[in-house]
Amino acid sequence: MAIFDKTTKLDVVQAIYPMGSAPFEKVQVYPVPSGQLGLVIYSKKLITEFEDANVEITLPPGYKQALVENLAVKLTRKFGKALDPDLKRDADNSLASIKRQNTRVALMSSDAATISTTYRSTKNIYGGYG
Repeated sequence: MAIFDKTTKLDVVQAIYPMGSAPFEKVQVYPVPSGQLGLVIYSKKLITEFEDANVEITLPPGYKQALVENLAVKLTRKFGKALDPDLKRDADNSLASIKRQNTRVALMSSDAATISTTYRSTKNIYGGYG
């Protein structure tokens, strides 16, 4: 998207540009809002660890259940206890549910030559071309 006039003011944001200011990312919006607008950004990132057990975080639906159940499975094994089959099944199901939520479905593509107007006008499903 080419920006020709950076001073344009509208009520709808069309693009958001990151400024590269990690760890607290600043963003620039275009066009500049004509008034005060709220902006909510959801960022999907891999959780590698929690820095502080007292910090409250917001997780998408199903994540808390998956974390708790899979941690229980891991701790059961670590302490040498018998693993309850129901807990294992629930942990597997909750993890599979998250994986389904995060799976992107591949869009089908087509060769442009097969849908061009030249072929479309001369192709017949019963007799082939011509």
